[in-house]
Amino acid sequence: MYSPPRYYSPKYNEYLYAPFKRNPFYNRYKAAISKACKSSYFNCPVVHIREKIKGRFTYSDINSFKAVIVFPYAVLSYYLADLITTTIPMFVPSPSFIVQNKISYDMKARDPSYCGKRFQEPPRHPNSKHLYSPEDSSEEATEYWLQYASYYTPCSIIFNNISHLVELMKTTNYSHVYECNLKYRQHIINHNKMQWNKLFQKIQVNRVMPTTWRQSLNWFGETSFY
Repeated sequence: MYSPPRYYSPKYNEYLYAPFKRNPFYNRYKAAISKACKSSYFNCPVVHIREKIKGRFTYSDINSFKAVIVFPYAVLSYYLADLITTTIPMFVPSPSFIVQNKISYDMKARDPSYCGKRFQEPPRHPNSKHLYSPEDSSEEATEYWLQYASYYTPCSIIFNNISHLVELMKTTNYSHVYECNLKYRQHIINHNKMQWNKLFQKIQVNRVMPTTWRQSLNWFGETSFY
């Protein structure tokens, strides 16, 4: 398992852009951030990781950057887990910024990438205290549910607009944020270990495992995998 540096010690002065796969927002926001930094007489080079590192990159490579600025297309993704693993300081847009600028498009089970037209919304749970259905596409509902996105950690640095982002880039104590990220990462590790241990205790010893797909369906009381 990867162990991030004990202390904040970036190798580069650049800010890393995420997600790592290029998307339509990259050039747009890189230019906007550069313009805002220039107006504030602040040097804040933003780079795509492929501009700095050729070929495969590692967790250590991510830790080499000063911080990362995330413009998330989804509420959960592998690259977000990578960022949390490295404990790199992370700037993320507020829910209102995401909704107003239509940055995220992978958020709901009814999206074309998932259930699409076959989606049938389950009934509201009688004990639910949430104000909206997670499948509600209204701006109010989307902003509400975004608060639970994986990139909003206790240590995330949240900005409301590009000017606000630049101000935070200038004033943030990166070492303190990094320390916060280290603690949050350890909290996740401890939590996951506890949950796995609980699960292992429930596994039936010497149980007979299904040997065919038909037996597997019968095991779960189902008639189809779909």
